[in-house]
Amino acid sequence: MPDATESIAFSPDSKYFAVGNSDNIARIWDITTGQIVQEFAGHQGFVQGIKFSPDGRFLLTGSADKTVRLWDVATAENLRIFSSEVSQGVAFSPDGRLIAAATGKIPRAWNLQTFPSGTQFTGHTGLLRQASFSPDGQRVVIASADATARIWDTKSGQTLFILYRHTDEVPRAVFSPDGKFMLTASQDHTALLWDAGTGKELKRFEGHRDSVGKAAFSPDGKYVVTTSLDGTARTWDVKTGQTIAIYEVQGPAHLGRIAFSPDGKAVALAPMMVLSISGIL
Repeated sequence: MPDATESIAFSPDSKYFAVGNSDNIARIWDITTGQIVQEFAGHQGFVQGIKFSPDGRFLLTGSADKTVRLWDVATAENLRIFSSEVSQGVAFSPDGRLIAAATGKIPRAWNLQTFPSGTQFTGHTGLLRQASFSPDGQRVVIASADATARIWDTKSGQTLFILYRHTDEVPRAVFSPDGKFMLTASQDHTALLWDAGTGKELKRFEGHRDSVGKAAFSPDGKYVVTTSLDGTARTWDVKTGQTIAIYEVQGPAHLGRIAFSPDGKAVALAPMMVLSISGIL
């Protein structure tokens, strides 16, 4: 079994999931067979961010070695290397033309057609944890150790909102599938729901007894799943804010990686667990 899982992402067709590991290698697993079908070697540090392109042809990885790499999924060829600070999270825009990385204290985005220049988004004062695009690709959100998440306009590079109600590091921030809401997870033991149009806090998900490492919307946007260092994953009803299921997860202390399959039938939790959606909803 490979070393500790640092990042997880499903393929667009939900048949595979990619994992970044602490042995500096990214791997793709077949969900049905449980076998490794591709390996991507080249990073010189932990693979802390990983994401499939929207068409499934490419894989994007971010690493502690201060690079972001673009790979061909079919051949495992390293197509491009983007220099950066330590990268904890990476993302593709929905059209696959832009990529973003949470690097150091300054988020960066590259157009894959004009990638050498890149765009920097300034404002955060703490190390960055994760990057995510809105469904329309016009906004990007970055989560940070400065206890905030910031939403930027991808064209102008201007800050649209600062989500600042957490009291500790924010390792995760994502848009809802319809782009109307935002979700943040924090080391203050909570996850918060926000209005993506105004930046207003709408709801608190409280109940975890330790840091909330990751949070994700279900594909239909009706539920939220959070993972925590308290050793549990929780499912919440977005409308009511109530916990509807608690799942005990066995694993190392870095528990917190989570990803829904695009078809909504499975969810992956670190370390290396793929569950039927019926097991957590």
